[in-house]
Amino acid sequence: MKKILSTIILVILNLSCLANAQDSVVIGVGEITSSIPGSDPQTFQTMLETQLIKTNKFTVIERARLEQVIQEQGLSQMGLTTDGSDLGGITGVDYLIYGSITKLGATTSGSSFGGFGAGGSTYEMSVDLRIVDTQTGEVILADTVENTAKAGSSISLGGISSSSSKGDPLSDVQRLTSRGIVGAVATTIYPAKIIAIQNDGTHIINYGNGLLEIDDYLKVFEVGEGFQDPETGEILGVEETQIGMLKITEAAAKFSKAVWVSGENIATGNIVKILSEAEIKAAKKLEKKNRKKRRKKL
Repeated sequence: MKKILSTIILVILNLSCLANAQDSVVIGVGEITSSIPGSDPQTFQTMLETQLIKTNKFTVIERARLEQVIQEQGLSQMGLTTDGSDLGGITGVDYLIYGSITKLGATTSGSSFGGFGAGGSTYEMSVDLRIVDTQTGEVILADTVENTAKAGSSISLGGISSSSSKGDPLSDVQRLTSRGIVGAVATTIYPAKIIAIQNDGTHIINYGNGLLEIDDYLKVFEVGEGFQDPETGEILGVEETQIGMLKITEAAAKFSKAVWVSGENIATGNIVKILSEAEIKAAKKLEKKNRKKRRKKL
């Protein structure tokens, strides 16, 4: 009897997993182009697909299968990346991501004085991104994602020089940019938000290490009323008021934990957004200031 019961439970669990998989949003990475000589759009496309899978939010359609589906339905990549007027819905695919690499390379900087010299390189990448709703042909997001990664540094003094290197900065900047793109895609479809606040003040976020990393800073927003165009009935957006800031302390596969940095009245349901590099510097200063205030109170 126990064996039969165990079998029934396993069947129910498998059916439940299958139903959830079927209900998940199906997304594919369409054509990635590049205007930069020597760049490899296909490698970057693979990075995007890997990062999408890591979010655990989507069913990612394989590249070969996506191309097959498009051909079977008499569509073309070019038709999908223009105005979408010929798009009547791709069966089995909800969204497609398209991108164009517009910047990829290194910039060097340095200085010298009286026989002393120092310098280093910074790798930069920029991608123009679009997300297309395959059922309507509507572009639901058009944005530019940029990122940088520092390479090694060099120092010379009186004819003696030394240098240091940091991994593979070209690969690093591509992975950082792919993470930024997937973050923009994922949170457009599934907003990142606080789903629970534990008794010790730990905030639980509905995204894991596919989007967030330890020491990431997050802006917390309270969502207000939506704005509607009275002529077309279109929802133009919603009012978002920043009410605080959090810092990621743990990133698991499907969720992350964060601690308070600043703000009041942070609650379950508030949405969160990752800070830019410039904002992170300000956040670290604020965190340090608030830490000192807390110590004085204690």
